[in-house]
Amino acid sequence: MRCRHLLCAGLAVLLLWGGGGAWATGSAWAQGTDRAAGTVLAQFEKARALAVDPRERLYVADAGRSVVGIFEADGTRRAVLGGAGTRPGTFDTPSAIDPTNGQVLLVADTYNGRVQRLSTEGQYLESLPVGQTGRRAAGEWTFQDGQGGASVQGDVRPIGVARDDEGAVFVLDSRNRQVWKWSDVGQARAVVSGRGGRLQDPVALALGPDRRLYVADAGREAVLIYECELRVESK
Repeated sequence: MRCRHLLCAGLAVLLLWGGGGAWATGSAWAQGTDRAAGTVLAQFEKARALAVDPRERLYVADAGRSVVGIFEADGTRRAVLGGAGTRPGTFDTPSAIDPTNGQVLLVADTYNGRVQRLSTEGQYLESLPVGQTGRRAAGEWTFQDGQGGASVQGDVRPIGVARDDEGAVFVLDSRNRQVWKWSDVGQARAVVSGRGGRLQDPVALALGPDRRLYVADAGREAVLIYECELRVESK
């Protein structure tokens, strides 16, 4: 699996954190390019995460406006998903995105304590509450469709999400300093823990093509590498 959270070096895009939260319209390339500064794609209130899908669409999580913007490869804005709220399809500080195969979008909806799954056309599909909720037993970790407008929320703070080629979903929880793995058959477990000083202040994760899990830990000033079997390779 490719690391989808790393923006290709060949894509010269400058993201500006603006006070008004205005978004550029039309083709960004029509605005002109400064080789030193890059091309201004759009302005965001608080751009938090980027991802590119196999069709070269760019996804931007704007935590300030609680939306996800989708741009075509030529810079044209395709859609703006979400908006502030707790209901399905809305966000509270989205912090990470994984467009997987370009057909389904996973969004770490941080302060709602969940990962949402949407189509790339913006249709809400289901939510994965991370941590404890009032609607399920401890240890149960399943996607819920939230039909009828019901909120689906967990009690932790997911700030990273990635899906591997076998369908497993990895979620980085900043509150408990853990990485959770949700398998394609609905089983879940904490695969990396903050206990014992292993994770101090994790801020990001990515999956490599060699089935390794990479975790950036600001507290340890290090990037940790884990095998899927969870043996630490380097730090």
